[in-house]
Amino acid sequence: MTEDGNISSIGLVTQDIIKVTLNGNVNVSQMENSLRWSIISSDDTQYDTTLHPRDIDRFSMVLDNDNGTVYRNILYLHTPFSLKENVTYTITFDTDTDQYPYSYNGTTGYFVTDKTFGPWNIAPTQDLSGASQAIKVNQHGYSAVGDDRYAYVGYWLGTGGALDIINGSAYTIYRASDNTAVEQGSLTYRGDDSRSGEEVHEIDLGNLSSGEYYIVVDGVGRSYTFRIGGSAFEAFYTAARGL
Repeated sequence: MTEDGNISSIGLVTQDIIKVTLNGNVNVSQMENSLRWSIISSDDTQYDTTLHPRDIDRFSMVLDNDNGTVYRNILYLHTPFSLKENVTYTITFDTDTDQYPYSYNGTTGYFVTDKTFGPWNIAPTQDLSGASQAIKVNQHGYSAVGDDRYAYVGYWLGTGGALDIINGSAYTIYRASDNTAVEQGSLTYRGDDSRSGEEVHEIDLGNLSSGEYYIVVDGVGRSYTFRIGGSAFEAFYTAARGL
């Protein structure tokens, strides 16, 4: 996930949904105005002229602050067309001339003089910002001992509710070292998570041997790279031995 100072971050939920996080007191009505957001790419003909999100969902929260006036707003921009793999897109926000963003670094907050948000660049699958946050893998790694290893697919979109995932959607697991497909299957519906609001689907990783892998789910995107075996649990083993 790429950072733009203390103001914002950007990433992908799926290849159809861009996630933008804004810390501070912002004009929410402006942020939810799709005409103020622009998406363009010189490498994708569908985005060779500026396009706007077809819809925007939002999730807001109060940060750890005594008077409760500093907020984090997470926006979910639904793109007019799916973003293509290994293509760079530029996302910008046209802010009002008198709207000063509020920057919050976890301890203090202040208004900044730069009144622009972005531009941000994002490229599906090329870097961490382009990995789907809806595909949940253990980023530290999985033990190679035993077969109980799973990845999960699901996401909560705030005002948009649970991410709609088709049960039985196809997935492919790739070996990260050479991008070779090693396993294919279909998502298994696990249930609805009452705490997160997510509709959770499961991927069984039990047949994989030691190595590094990533998952591509149809209609969702690519996961972060994860490890099985090797040194994945070495730090925990060392710490446990020292207790």
